[in-house]
Amino acid sequence: IDDYAGSYVTFSGNKINSNKKYYLNEATTTDNTSYAFTINLSSIQMADQITPTFHFKDGSVWKTSVGTAHSVQDYISWAISSGAVSGNDVTILKALADYGYHAQKYLSAQNGWTFGEDYAPMNLYYDSESYSQSTMNSICAAVASEAPVVSSSDVVKTVQHRVRFGSTLTLQVYFELENGFTEDNITVQVNGSPATIKPYNNGAGYLVAIPDIYANKLTDDYVVTISGAGSSSPCTITISVMSYVYSSLKEGSSASAGCKQLVCALYYFAQACE
Repeated sequence: IDDYAGSYVTFSGNKINSNKKYYLNEATTTDNTSYAFTINLSSIQMADQITPTFHFKDGSVWKTSVGTAHSVQDYISWAISSGAVSGNDVTILKALADYGYHAQKYLSAQNGWTFGEDYAPMNLYYDSESYSQSTMNSICAAVASEAPVVSSSDVVKTVQHRVRFGSTLTLQVYFELENGFTEDNITVQVNGSPATIKPYNNGAGYLVAIPDIYANKLTDDYVVTISGAGSSSPCTITISVMSYVYSSLKEGSSASAGCKQLVCALYYFAQACE
């Protein structure tokens, strides 16, 4: 390689940005012969093949070398069947596969995609097609203690929440303000740090997003504090991804059947990762 610093890898696949360059000097390496890159994928892409292409300079000529295509599903299947992982790691990978399967079905329904066609489908490991009502009830009871806790306040009128599913999870908290309060005279914090809010519903309310919730944080609590100028009773909202699982499964929930299946798989994945 005549231009190490300028050498890079691109990745191509279904809805993958093949123009993004991953430079060698930004990769993780232990011996300067093997390089690891992180690609952020949505759960909908877990079974799609991703092909790496190495771009390097040979003298004054740029050349390419196309690598072997792989998917997350390929890795899960290989790791389990080959014995490369054992114990709880097997449980985690199987739970991840089931989560990917149900996420694909849910996201396909939400976005008008055809399941199994627009994106390659994940394999199931732990259940055939759907979780029973009895299982849903058991999970709901297990996470009942994670129900959102909202303090009484003269600043906030209503609070809602949801989870956005992407390469990582984003916990979204929506709130409406009492009369006399606007975004100009409130402050919002998440776990004590200033947070950015965005208006939603034509300005009738506001959204605070808690992004980048990885597998090891699925059961972590987050405290959203909304304080208003002149108010002595700020609103505190204690919430987690498991709060969304509970809200989706509790009696009277308006969550779709697909959403309920997804949060069951998410719960089992979270349990495996603890």
